Amino acid sequence: MKNIMTTTSIPKYVKAYDPWSAALFVDPIVIPIIPFLARLRIHPNWITILSFFSGLFSGVLFLLGNWLWAGILFLLTFFLDAMDGKLARFRNLTSDFGAKLDQFVDYTRKPLCFLGVSIFFYLHGQIVFSILTIIILCAHVFIHKLYVLLSIDHCDLEFPEFHRKIIRRIFPRIVALYTFFDEQFIMFGIIPIAVGIINPANAGSWFLYGAIVANLLCLLKLLIVLNHKRKGRYDMAHQDWFATKGNLDKADNLN
Repeated sequence: MKNIMTTTSIPKYVKAYDPWSAALFVDPIVIPIIPFLARLRIHPNWITILSFFSGLFSGVLFLLGNWLWAGILFLLTFFLDAMDGKLARFRNLTSDFGAKLDQFVDYTRKPLCFLGVSIFFYLHGQIVFSILTIIILCAHVFIHKLYVLLSIDHCDLEFPEFHRKIIRRIFPRIVALYTFFDEQFIMFGIIPIAVGIINPANAGSWFLYGAIVANLLCLLKLLIVLNHKRKGRYDMAHQDWFATKGNLDKADNLN
């Protein structure tokens, strides 16, 4: 697979490498807007704050059982999250505070949505599903903590070029294709919208099934990478990745 982007074909304020969910769906819409927002003197931190409230209201819509619009609003959060960093780089307004604010929003929007889903089930008397939602959240956090404990950079694994260097067989490539798309994009955007349209009467239970599959794929990806790490392939690819232009964007704070 080839890289989604190259440094010669994109503006300097856009990351050279991005997951497919950003490169294919978000950037074509966001990139043309950035110069216009800069002319309006909009501060990137305002967009980060707006992204937080968008995620918060998405959680409220999950609580109300409005799965379709909850997913749409979460995708708006996803777009805003991509927008603030690009605007910060465009206006040269990167800062430690902005980076911490963006990190706070990233860390809170998924729990807020999970909490909304859990309360939805509780209010409808589905206590088992309510508890299962919390368990899925804890499992999601635990799996991502495993990446840290095992010294695997989860963010690196979203890049096609990185996958190309360590994954070769058919089935691992299928898992890799899943990981090219940000998990939040799938779990709280695509799945709720799909179930809200196809089966709104049972959207809650189908959302949980989708969230379980997403977590299992994330765990399976970890096991595959651990196998490559055991054989020394991951560390070699990781060192090569950080020695090339893939590292240019990683050193920068979002805003």
